[in-house]
Amino acid sequence: MIEYIKWYIRQDLKAALVELGSASDISQRTGKAVSEITTEEGVDPFKVVSMDVFSSRHLFRLPYSLHEKNLLVSLPIKPERIDKFERDDALPERVKVEEKFLKVGEGKDAEGLLIEALDWASKYMIEKVEVPKEFQPKAGKPVPEKIFPPCIKRISEGMADGRKRSVFVLVNFLRSMNWSLEKIEKFMFEWNEKNTPPLRTHYLRGQLRWHFRQDRSLLPPSCEKENFYKEMGVCMPDDVCKSNDKITIKNPVNYPFKKMKRKQR
Repeated sequence: MIEYIKWYIRQDLKAALVELGSASDISQRTGKAVSEITTEEGVDPFKVVSMDVFSSRHLFRLPYSLHEKNLLVSLPIKPERIDKFERDDALPERVKVEEKFLKVGEGKDAEGLLIEALDWASKYMIEKVEVPKEFQPKAGKPVPEKIFPPCIKRISEGMADGRKRSVFVLVNFLRSMNWSLEKIEKFMFEWNEKNTPPLRTHYLRGQLRWHFRQDRSLLPPSCEKENFYKEMGVCMPDDVCKSNDKITIKNPVNYPFKKMKRKQR
């Protein structure tokens, strides 16, 4: 639904941003280089405004939940009250639960949105992922850490930003490397101690439980996937990742098998 909403509002959001000024004006207001917020078609609205769940400044939070760092309330307010909002209004002792969300039994307000999003996804989001044969390591042969790609090695050293995204990357990568669930769990808890600060134990345990319940193999995000390796500052391609200064690795899982092939030759 998030991707559908982004597609639906793209042109209107772009028009609203352009009304604020030129690309250079928007660049100055956001602190991003013009090249970062533009494409051949002009200003890219979603390089200016983030609507991604994995983004460090995502727009999605559970109403009335407490922020894990500052303990302020994620306070829902009506649009006409935005200009009057003050930071102290979100202090837990001052908040009153006035706005309700997803009122159960009071109609099917989201039914149309869900149907439209599903129809849109069937047309635009069907992504066929071909997994080459070399992605399947032999049974009982886990791939060793020493031939992991640079990005995974960097994440394994511990993270300050992008810790939650790193969980998604590491678990799916390690499962693709034929690691046992017990070995992955041990690795993840040891990795978490290297983070600054570490993720909450119950959060990490919950994420591992969810991943381990999946009966299908999920690949980690591809190398060019937005909001991951480059944005996390861990993309450090070496001579295995690229050929003639061109990146040839499409997904981190390719790397170990390409490296092993080189060694065999």
